[in-house]
Order: sequence, then C-alpha cells, then structure tokens
Amino acid sequence: MSRPVRFRVVESEDGTMVSHLVARRLPGVSHGDAKALVKGGAVYVGHLRVRLPTLRVVTGERVTVYPEALRKQELPLELVSIVHRDPELVVFGGNISPFKIDCEMIAELIRRRPHVHVVLAGPIPGGGAGWKGLDDLRELGVELVGLKSIAELAELYARATVGIIPYVETPYTRGVLPLKVNEYLAAGLSVVASNLASMSELGEDVVLARGPADFADKVIARLGPLDSADVERRQQFAARHSWVQRGDDARRLVADLLEGEGPRP
Repeated sequence: MSRPVRFRVVESEDGTMVSHLVARRLPGVSHGDAKALVKGGAVYVGHLRVRLPTLRVVTGERVTVYPEALRKQELPLELVSIVHRDPELVVFGGNISPFKIDCEMIAELIRRRPHVHVVLAGPIPGGGAGWKGLDDLRELGVELVGLKSIAELAELYARATVGIIPYVETPYTRGVLPLKVNEYLAAGLSVVASNLASMSELGEDVVLARGPADFADKVIARLGPLDSADVERRQQFAARHSWVQRGDDARRLVADLLEGEGPRP
C-alpha cells in the first residue's frame, strides 16, 4: 500500500485549483484522476478533507493526498486498518502559552526533520500576539488547530505517533504532572517531554529531554510505524493510572484504613 503524498503550496501555486495542483504534483496522475481523488475524499488541505475540485489553495497550506484511492480492485479486509497512523505526526494538546511552551524545542525538531508534521491543539491566550517564538513556529509550518473537544483530541491522537510536552522549566512546570501524559499513552503514543522531575519514573514510554537538541533527537528516534505490542503496553499503563482506577484505589485504601481502625464510636 502506497504512502500518502504531502507537500506545501509554494508561492507560484497560490490560487491554483486543488485538482490542478494534485495533477501537477503527482507524477502519472491525470487531471481527471485528480478530480476523482478530490471528489472521493482522498485530498486534505491542512486537516480539512476537501471534495470540491475547484477549491483554490493558498501559499503555505499543507496538502495531503492518498493516491491509493485510485485503486480499482477491492481492498482485502485483512489489510484494512481502522486508524491510519501518520509516522511523522507529532502532537501536543493543552494550553499554548509562552509561560509553558518552549518553542525552541519544537523549532529544533523541525530544523532536524523538515518533513515532520507538528500539530499543536489548544487555546492561545491573546492569539499569541507579540510571541515571536510562536510566530517562528508558524513560519516553520507548525499547525495551530485551536481548542478541540475530547472527541476531536482523541481522533487527532489516534492518527499520531509521538505526543510531546515541550515545557519551559519554571517552578510551576517542575512540579506539575500533566494529565496529557496518560491521554497520549492511552492513544498508544510514545511520549517525549522536557526534563520534569515529576515525570522521571513513568516507564520506558515516557522519555525526558535536556534542551532542544536532545528533545529533537529523542522525538526523531521515536517516529515511524508503531508496533502493536508497544501500543498495547502503553494503553495498559494508562488504564492502570486512569482517574477511574485511581478512584478505585483510593476507595480501597480508605476502606482498609477504616477496617483497621475497627468500629467507630
């Protein structure tokens, strides 16, 4: 099965109809085939599936095409995967603030891996006005998709490979244990985070990085197709540390303590 084709719209292509663009960029794909791909839902602009061949693209937009949709034969059921994992998709979900996010870590990752796809999902106070680090990430192609519902985050994580927590080091972040760690693991993702003491003993699937270069190296080392055994191990870890499980553990602890005290007067 062929891999999706990804590219960004360059200045000379600004205003081009998406079907013409696909035909131009994909060798061997005719304009008729390109229109069929668009109408069949096999073309995305950013994270939006487009079905209108005459839609015009804008410089800098990321286009993803799934040429496999042109196959005429029926796809064997054993090859069907419910979720398509993008081996180059790196995600962050949470508040995007200069007091929390170390933009240089993400920038260094993109400089070392130019074709990596980084998506940051979450609210940005003030839209990030005056935040040069965030402006630089936009220039590098990082997608800022805004606040997402739990269901939308789950869908995003299900397509990714690595979940990141690139926090700046402050007295606040040094003591925080982000809930998103469990969310990432529940989705089967490997996790790369800043060197936070609170996350130092979360197992082999949560690795800590010291500085931008180390962060980039560790994320890159974890990109690629996910192994089903790794996904299952991460999900089992998340299940053992879910709020439901913690509630059950707390209730058992209280019950044991009360039982040890004997009857109360």
